[in-house]
Amino acid sequence: DFAGRRLLVVTGGHPFDAQAFAALLDSLDGWRWTRWNHPEAAARLSANEGAAFDALLFYDMAGYRFADGGVTTRAPAPGYARAIETLLESGTGAVFLHHALAGWAAWPRWAELVGGRFLYAPDAVRGEPRPDSGYAADVRYVAEVLAEHPVTAGLPPAFELVDELY
Repeated sequence: DFAGRRLLVVTGGHPFDAQAFAALLDSLDGWRWTRWNHPEAAARLSANEGAAFDALLFYDMAGYRFADGGVTTRAPAPGYARAIETLLESGTGAVFLHHALAGWAAWPRWAELVGGRFLYAPDAVRGEPRPDSGYAADVRYVAEVLAEHPVTAGLPPAFELVDELY
């Protein structure tokens, strides 16, 4: 029997290096992880299977259809939205990585849960018009730790990264 914590990893909606991501997840000491890709993730969470996990990690970008040079969005099924809300209200921890910021653009509550929103096109956020978010790929920058926090414990005061910036 595994005595560690159980992590549900939700993916889908964008390509990524699954092998490297799995290696990162395998390095989490004390955690056993399971990955559900959309649409399986939405179906299983809607069926309340998420209650078996101690934490959620979203690395998805759900709710989009890219075609013919454009993008259309849709809200999640009501059961999925309810399941996410229920898990978070019950105290299940959640981490939203990278593309998850852009997910579910047609569900305003998602942006509130994540703490931000990426806009592919100009849109309103909390009733205020906003331009598209834009991004810059492969930017080299120095990240600085601004405050002591468990998330930053053990990090140097500043370190160099190469990433997409929004």
